[in-house]
Amino acid sequence: WYYLSKLAYLGLDGLIVNNDSRMSEIKKIHKHIKNFYYLPNFVNPREFPFQKKNYDKNSQIRFLVPARICEQKNQLFLVQIATKLRDFGFDFIFILVGEPKSDYYEKLFKEIHLNALENHFRYEGIANNISNYYKNSDFTVLPSRYEGFPNVILESLSSGRICIASKIPENEDLISKTSGVLIDLEDVNQSVMEIVKIIDISPKKYNEIIQFAMVGLSTYFIENFNHFIKPIVEDLNQLTERTNQNLNGWN
Repeated sequence: WYYLSKLAYLGLDGLIVNNDSRMSEIKKIHKHIKNFYYLPNFVNPREFPFQKKNYDKNSQIRFLVPARICEQKNQLFLVQIATKLRDFGFDFIFILVGEPKSDYYEKLFKEIHLNALENHFRYEGIANNISNYYKNSDFTVLPSRYEGFPNVILESLSSGRICIASKIPENEDLISKTSGVLIDLEDVNQSVMEIVKIIDISPKKYNEIIQFAMVGLSTYFIENFNHFIKPIVEDLNQLTERTNQNLNGWN
């Protein structure tokens, strides 16, 4: 991979990356690249339209988990959460959507079976229309150990659903600018209490959180455009002008 990447990046003057950790990694290997641009991900609101939720804590709570079934996404943590949530007497289900990594998938459902949680987990496979899953959920859950850029948070908020995410830097940064719930992967009991608190909110409070999140999401998009996209466009325009001048000089 090292030598192939050397060839791939050879001759580049600039590079656009979507997370800081990736930028640091590339800078160490490809010291000849002078210009780096950080461009956070965005979501298309037409693909993830806002859908009003009439939240009812007394009906079955539907947690959507839209991610690959793998070690990084850490769905096994949800088995611990579900075991303790069951003791509170909630009617809930985790709906898993995404490509399975066979060994992790088998391990996950073995744990689900050992803890008699079959009624609290359902695997839906790979979704063709993920926006429908957001529409039919109450909360989105992202228990990742690490992330490049947490698109799920943006998708969830754009769809009008509260996101519960692991307390890692990438998720913390985005949640702090929008809204949501952070859970500590090192403290299952505290994580459960955070989830219980958010489950127990009123329909009015649910909508207030989403409205606040939508304002934060709009601000996030505008600020990122001004701080990150405009400089890229300006540099590209300058490069185009220099290229045209050089071409005219050759004619």
